[in-house]
Amino acid sequence: MYGGTSASPTTLLSTVIGTIVTHTHTGLTNGTTYYYRLTAVDNAGNESTATNDVSATPYAKYTVKTDGTGDYTTIQAAIDEGINGDSIIVSAGTYTENIDYGGKNLVINSQSGPSSTILNPSNNAQPIVYFHTSETSQAVLSGFTLTGGGDMRGSAIKISSANPSIENCIMKNIIVTNTSYSAISFHSTTATMKNCLIYGTTGGAAIYIDNAGDNSSIINCTIANNDIGLDASGRTISVKNSIIYSNSTNIKNNEFVDFDYSDIEGGVSGSGMVGNINSDPFFVNASSDDYSLQNYSPAISAGTITGAPSTDIEGNLRPNPAGSNPDMGAYENGLGDPWPYITGV
Repeated sequence: MYGGTSASPTTLLSTVIGTIVTHTHTGLTNGTTYYYRLTAVDNAGNESTATNDVSATPYAKYTVKTDGTGDYTTIQAAIDEGINGDSIIVSAGTYTENIDYGGKNLVINSQSGPSSTILNPSNNAQPIVYFHTSETSQAVLSGFTLTGGGDMRGSAIKISSANPSIENCIMKNIIVTNTSYSAISFHSTTATMKNCLIYGTTGGAAIYIDNAGDNSSIINCTIANNDIGLDASGRTISVKNSIIYSNSTNIKNNEFVDFDYSDIEGGVSGSGMVGNINSDPFFVNASSDDYSLQNYSPAISAGTITGAPSTDIEGNLRPNPAGSNPDMGAYENGLGDPWPYITGV
């Protein structure tokens, strides 16, 4: 085996005889690409032509734990240490801090999911999570509940001139202090939000799209029981496989929104829109913050597989069962088709 940091490496790393088929390469530098190739040698010592190169780039994985047993006790400290491509695994707990990705394409993922991993702001005048330095889709936030905040547009998540991926998150009970403020703000971005639940936003919109040229995607999200569900401000955005229901105002300024395979209270219409419904999604118990679907929900198997995530907000397979269409919203029910809904007689 030959290896090194340049293509077609000539440094011999290991000579293997017999049935051993592995080699561990240690002492590598994170973020550096390494190249490898193999040759074979016969019993007479004749060496074959080398194989084509294969390459790999190692990255660091940092842990964050409130009890001090991880690499860091705050998420921001791990961000400050990380480089593009690194992963930050956050253990269950409540983290009171505002985090800024700082232009780094990091994957920040909770270990136990949003129900037990909470982000509260230490400063209400800043977003809880901020993307604003050209982060790409490789900058990922996954598996957190964000709550609190309120003193700006994008109090929970503010995205400006960046294109991150937000997945498997809950934004709840964001109390914004100005009607032009919002829980989540999209500005000059092609960001993607998947498998997210947003509820309980008061004083403004759950999601606000606030600059021309936006072309973001909201996929398999549930937006319910907010003062305003989505304020597109006349901007371009795609909404697919989602539920926007039971908000005081569900949609504002939606003339450029492309809704497909979504349950929108009040209905939507427009050129090219397909698969939308206007029906009570029958949440299991919204008053107890359970926005999963009852077995007779018309949102079951009403989505499209195109672009849908392979799991739901809780990690359940999507679609479920295999071969069916995915459900609308953040939660995947286990039925392939809804039960008939029978009213009393």
